Amino acid sequence: YRLERFVDKYDLICSMTYDMAGPWSATTWYNSPLYGDGKPDNYSMQAGMDYWVKRGVPKSKLLVGTAFYGHTFKNASGINQPNKGAGSGGGDLSYQDIVPMINSGYYKYHWDDLSKVPWGLSATNEFVTFDDPRSVAIKGRWLMEQGYAGAAIWEISQDTHSGSEFKLLDSLYVNMHPVAVTIGPGSKPWQGLAADKPASHPRQEYRADGRRPGYSTRENLPWMSLFLPSEIR
Repeated sequence: YRLERFVDKYDLICSMTYDMAGPWSATTWYNSPLYGDGKPDNYSMQAGMDYWVKRGVPKSKLLVGTAFYGHTFKNASGINQPNKGAGSGGGDLSYQDIVPMINSGYYKYHWDDLSKVPWGLSATNEFVTFDDPRSVAIKGRWLMEQGYAGAAIWEISQDTHSGSEFKLLDSLYVNMHPVAVTIGPGSKPWQGLAADKPASHPRQEYRADGRRPGYSTRENLPWMSLFLPSEIR
């Protein structure tokens, strides 16, 4: 598509920076990695967004697609390995389905510090690629630092939550808005992670189940699926 020719007709454009790989792929790769590993067919969020910018689409109109689900592969021993197609869930699992499978030990949790995403592997060699609070926090800060308009989520009901705490949504929101936020009834405000803070900041201290010290209030959030920082009051 020659999107650059009619981009002026649109206020916002969502780039679906997920489904970079799935059980249809010959080898395992991540659903929505922030960065690639140098292999030409291992696509990434950064490469996808760079493509549209180089085509002339303004960053101020681009929303970065963020996945609240993952893909599964059977008979795969790890990343960049051959597989036999779809695993659990017919190849698709929501984050809320993946969390208990991590917590129960069905999947052993791993972190790829190059691509900035988690993955899991079962004792029966079932591979799962997904996002968690740690990875969406990094993506939220990255897209704001890069000057993109915001983020779009596919899709909100796939998040795991307890009461008013939404693990992925809260993590994405507070890291796109590095200001003091309230983290629970009676709690003191704390500071969202700013771009110049080191990776060792507590904002990074997420477990595989997505737990963290508190949660942000989102009473001023007008959309559940789109984050447009200039519109947040």
